[in-house]
Amino acid sequence: MRTGPSRSIMPTLSCCIADEQGRMILAGKLLMDSYSRNGTGIVSPPAIAGVIRGTVQPILCIHSPVWPIAAREWAFRVRRFVWPTVELKKFILQHGCHVVPIGNSQSPNKHIEWRWSFSLAEKLLIRTFNTTTYTTRKWHVFYCRT
Repeated sequence: MRTGPSRSIMPTLSCCIADEQGRMILAGKLLMDSYSRNGTGIVSPPAIAGVIRGTVQPILCIHSPVWPIAAREWAFRVRRFVWPTVELKKFILQHGCHVVPIGNSQSPNKHIEWRWSFSLAEKLLIRTFNTTTYTTRKWHVFYCRT
């Protein structure tokens, strides 16, 4: 399943820094800066979606074919209701997730930190909402933000 146009970016050593043990770490901030400088795209934090402006902005990310161990619990936890279905959870897990080069804004290491993004799973889950659920959720988000 593809969520949109994809472009391969080959990071260079200029996007990496060495840690205390001499291992090379792909620094998200350096990669984003390099991506922006090359004129290959617009970089914006994942939270800033094109929904506000009516446009779609590409977000630099790396696909992970597997979910992190800590997040897999989501698919297997006991639920009172049958949503999401076993088939939907299996489909979501099979399509993996992404990591994005956005660190914690309060961290001294934010330039090398990455975070997990489950936006693909969120989109798939929302597509299974019925009209009432979707409308209720929309109003809930609206009132919680104001």
